[in-house]
Amino acid sequence: MKSKNLHLSLLMFFQLAAVGTYIPVISIYFKDYLGFSAIQAGIILSLTSLPSVLAPFLSAWIVDRLITSRRFLALCHVGAAILISVLSFEKGYYPVLITYFIYTMMLVPTYALVNAVVFHYMDDRNSFGLIRVWGSIGWVVSGWLISFFWKFTNSSDMSLALKLSALFSVIVVVLTLKLPRLKLDRDKKVTLIPHEAIDVIKKPEVTFLFILIFIMATVDKFISYGMPMFLTSNGTPRDNVMIILSLGQFPEIIMLFVLSSFIRKLGFKNIFIIALILQIARYTIFYINGPLPLTLVGITIHGFIYAFLYAGSTIYLDNFTDINSRGGVHQLFSLIYVGIAGFLGNLFAGYIAENVMANGNIDFKLFWGIPAVTSTVTLVILILRMKRLDKKELLKVI
Repeated sequence: MKSKNLHLSLLMFFQLAAVGTYIPVISIYFKDYLGFSAIQAGIILSLTSLPSVLAPFLSAWIVDRLITSRRFLALCHVGAAILISVLSFEKGYYPVLITYFIYTMMLVPTYALVNAVVFHYMDDRNSFGLIRVWGSIGWVVSGWLISFFWKFTNSSDMSLALKLSALFSVIVVVLTLKLPRLKLDRDKKVTLIPHEAIDVIKKPEVTFLFILIFIMATVDKFISYGMPMFLTSNGTPRDNVMIILSLGQFPEIIMLFVLSSFIRKLGFKNIFIIALILQIARYTIFYINGPLPLTLVGITIHGFIYAFLYAGSTIYLDNFTDINSRGGVHQLFSLIYVGIAGFLGNLFAGYIAENVMANGNIDFKLFWGIPAVTSTVTLVILILRMKRLDKKELLKVI
């Protein structure tokens, strides 16, 4: 069991490392390195979220029905490695837009696929936090690796982050194919609609979770879009941005180790409430725009929010699945969390950034105020509407 969990931990490490090399600075890469406008950067990030809508929906028909999660994960990372390598050489707006769009079609399904693969192979759901934490470590290590390279070589070539991502995707392919083969039920009739997954989503508790995560993931895009520019506008050197943003992963690493204990003691509803309170606090800190140490506190809060809200919701969701519905349910969850929320969040953040200008620069008070208010309204709805799991159901989950 230990060797199996080690293998799955390495898989999660390189899965997150593959995106951690560039995601924190992708808006700077488009806007400053390639010279695109704020709205052009927003359009790229929003339009390339469309594959995040299409890919999980299509793969929900396929995963664990026509092809196993394991094989599909490997296939997607092969395509991702090739496409991001091509992207690293593109300079024009439309070539970048098209290549990044196709790349996202290959990458997005992997977010849910890697979770499904981990749940397939691990013996105990309680191990998920201990395995997922290595993804956070991979994100931090990859970001620091490329940041220190830029810093100590005085390199201005931001495309190196994309090339490193391609390497990590290749490693994911190797690790995935070394896992034991999963078997499909060949006697089971395969239909166009993933009925097993849809039946799970129809349950009121799952439907509410989808709505909650959709709203929070939408406003969360204000962080990924605006934070790099927020830091640089306050005088932070570009090669320090990824190091500073990685501070949010350190509490995330710690919290994922102890997440199951918090779930046992507090229950899912309470940890979701705590996550939203911290979300509001984070945006309020950025709205205040005080000294750098205060901003660092806001960035650090991210780790608690991610562990309680996003990792917690993944465990909560998997409680309602079985071997036939698991892959499809996680893909449809990704459709909402990464796809639709990503599309609307990036588009909205880009629109707001372009239209709340003060002296030619983004007015970050207005920019951060919008997600702060949205998170507050969502917290009220969560407190009033979410059903608690009783003790019997809670024991099933953890």
